[in-house]
Formats: sequence, C-alpha cells, structure tokens
Amino acid sequence: MKNFIQTIKGISAEKLIHQFAEISIDMCKKQEYLHDVDVPIVQGFIRRVMTVKLSAWDIHGIQYHAICNSNDYRNSITAYTVGQIVDLYRQFENQESPAEDLREADLSGVFKILFGMVSEQLPFQNMGWIYENFNRNYHILVASDKINRNLKIRLEQIIREKFGWSIDEYISVQLIVYWLCMQHCDPLTAPEKMYRKQNDTVLTKENIEKYIKYYSCDYSDVRHSPIKKQIFYSRPFIHTDKSGAYIASNCYLVFWMISNSLYWLMRDYYNDLGSQEFVNSFGTMFEDYLKELAGKHFLPEQWKVIPTAKKKSADFYFDLEDAVLVIEQKSSLIRLSVKQQTPDLDALNKFFTNAITEAYNQIQATCTEIKTPKPIIKIILLYETIENTSLIEAALPEIFGTDDSCYIMTILELEIMFHLWSTDRYRCLELLQKMITGKKEDTMHSCSISKIYRDMGLYALHGIARELNYFQIALENLGKELGKT
Repeated sequence: MKNFIQTIKGISAEKLIHQFAEISIDMCKKQEYLHDVDVPIVQGFIRRVMTVKLSAWDIHGIQYHAICNSNDYRNSITAYTVGQIVDLYRQFENQESPAEDLREADLSGVFKILFGMVSEQLPFQNMGWIYENFNRNYHILVASDKINRNLKIRLEQIIREKFGWSIDEYISVQLIVYWLCMQHCDPLTAPEKMYRKQNDTVLTKENIEKYIKYYSCDYSDVRHSPIKKQIFYSRPFIHTDKSGAYIASNCYLVFWMISNSLYWLMRDYYNDLGSQEFVNSFGTMFEDYLKELAGKHFLPEQWKVIPTAKKKSADFYFDLEDAVLVIEQKSSLIRLSVKQQTPDLDALNKFFTNAITEAYNQIQATCTEIKTPKPIIKIILLYETIENTSLIEAALPEIFGTDDSCYIMTILELEIMFHLWSTDRYRCLELLQKMITGKKEDTMHSCSISKIYRDMGLYALHGIARELNYFQIALENLGKELGKT
C-alpha cells in the first residue's frame, strides 16, 4: 500500500481539509481529544475492521501535509476512507517521530523532547485554561486600574486601527465566529440572518468576513511557514485555492484564539514595528498583577517588592509564618515551534537560558542577602500556561537536581496558593510544608509543584483568574449584540 505522502498527493487538498475540519467539530462538541476511526482491511477473502486513534493535534498536521504535497485539483477523496488516511498518517508520524533523537539524547535531552511533545498534547485534554487565560489577559491588558500600561499605542487603538471596533465588539465577533464554526467548518457560508438579529450591531457579514480573513492563511503561507503546521494556532482559517473558501482548520484552534488573541494582537503589532516596547512593558504589567494579587491576599508586612539594584535580583519576598518565598517572575512565552511532536530544541534551550537559568541566578543573588532562620522556598514564576513543569525541572538537573528548595511554578498555581492563603490557611501551610520537604524526601527525584498540586487536589480549585468573570461578561455583551436583554 502507498505511504501517507504518496497517497495524499493524489487527493484534493481542499476536500481533505474540509473532511478533517468537520471531524474536529464533532470532537470539539464532545470534548474529545482522541477519536476512534475504523480502518477497513481486506486480506484475500477475509474482511475485518481495525480501529485507530485520531488525535485533535493530528487534524491540522494532516491538513498541513495535504497543502504541502497536493493541491485542490487532484482526484476525489472517495478512493480512501478517513480511517485509511489516519492509519497511513500514524505510520508516517511514527517514522518522523523523534524516536532516534530520544535514543541518542542524554537524560536531559530526553526530558526536553518529552516537554515539547506533551506541551502540544495537554491543552487539548483540558479546555479550562482557555477561560482562565482569557480572564487574566483581559484583566492585565484592559480592565485592571492597578496595572500600569506604559505603552504608546494601547490595545483599544490597535483593534480600532485593524478592525474599526471596540475591544468588546472584537470579542463579540470572535465568539460568534467560534459558534458559527461549531455549526459548519466554512463559517462564511452561513446566512447573515443566523447571527444578525438587529440593525445596530457589530455582527454583520462584512465584519465576520473581516475577522476570518485577518486570521486566515493561504496555501503559500502554509508552504513557506517556518513553524510549519503551528501556523494554524495563530491563523486557523485556511483560504483554499479552488473554491476560495475560508475553512476553519480545527475547531479547537478557533476556540484557542479567544484565549490568546488579545495578547497576540499587541505582541505582533509591536513586532511589526520592530519594537520590543510591548514585550518589555508586559513584564512590568505582569509584576503589577502580582502586586495586585499580593495586596488582595496578604497583609502589607507579609510581602515586599525587592528593590531594583545594580546587581540583578529576584522580584518578590513573602514571609509566610513557616517559610520565606523568594519569587522571580518571567513573562516571556515559549515559542510555538517548541510545542509539537518534533520540538524545536534550539528555541527551547534559548528559553531555558534566558528565562529559567537567568531567573535562578537572580534568586540566588537575592538569597545570599537574606538573613532568616526560616526555610527559603525559591520560585521561578512563569506566565506560560503549562501543566508539565516537572519535565522542565528534570531537563535542568544542574539547577533542580542540586537545589531541593527551588521550583518552577505557573501563574495559575501561584493564584491558587494565594487564594488558599486567604481562604484556607491550614491547607496553604500544608502546601508550603510539602514544598519545603518534598524534594528532600523524594528519592525518585519526581517532586514538582504539579505533582504536589495533583496529590493535594488543588487544581480543582482553579485560579483566581477564573473568578474575574470577564468571559461571562463577554457572553452577556454578545447577547446584547444579538438583541437579547
């Protein structure tokens, strides 16, 4: 039988893109990240059916290779079942997998590769992070009056310039586009009367088209993308050649845009200007957010911002009864090229050097100046939404294999800790004690914040960002656009 690439060369790219986009809708509605598909097998007179797994992240991988290796004018897809294509893709992925790299890598390299692979898979398995990310980004970039947004051009101005809408109108369009994509993978075919319920509304066909075209890519964009299939994470709509349709490649990725797009709009706008102003300013905004959280949950005498000096130091100091926390926050995000089944290790190593190692050195410099009988817990705090920080720690044994007081923590995990401090002090002190003793008592070297939180059932609490409720307000604004009171 032909291999995957040979097979898709004879299939219309547009038809294949459409078929797998439709499957993504069904998976998204059911909140499945793995989907069973049947593969018919004929051996002589014997016919049987084998079941293979299609993952949510396989969908845009198949579409990417279809665009790169075929066009819209090839033969019909009817010669092959979905199951046969998925089965061939699974074999292709196994051949292209980093298995050889894993065999040749040292232990640190193995954990780096696993980190990249898992970073692509985990977000599809728990969609709650989307609401938390949206709320947190909206609070920091738009809503909070306690955050200094020292930027020449604000988010409101950027959205006005690009779309002609307010921020809340932009979000309403985004939400209705996602709803349309859940009905059909080609949302521009929907009649305007489906979503335009009144004259005075941003929900017009013209505006829906403007949004979708802004976040679309054509075949040339895909074929020349330096991040390959990861282009669909920020531009999930595919503009096909033959019919000129705008197909939502993967319904999951359209939903993810709600979480990330406010941040990405600002970052990309300043990047296009050749400016680091937003990246630098966001670090300050992130610090202001932490000040806001600290002020809400702790007494003034329990925490302080560590003054900036000539020698680089950590950002925050907390004195919490049984322990001292020293926190260095890093707002930089891991590149999309890292988060895939064959991760970009150069980009990952750069992140480790510029974020993790630098943060650790800053914490160490601060700790040498601290005089306290209490145990010190060192926290490298990431704005990044990841659930596998244990793999980062395992990949950097020069830090975490020698210092049992240091942890990597995400902003979600810090929000949960702060919430516990003000609502369940006993449980928070239990958490701190586990952080003090966990790595010392762990002979398997597997202790991490994520493991402690899972063992204590803390992720079920969600983060403070979930309580901010901006997503619910966005839904109410959408209801007003739809003429609902």
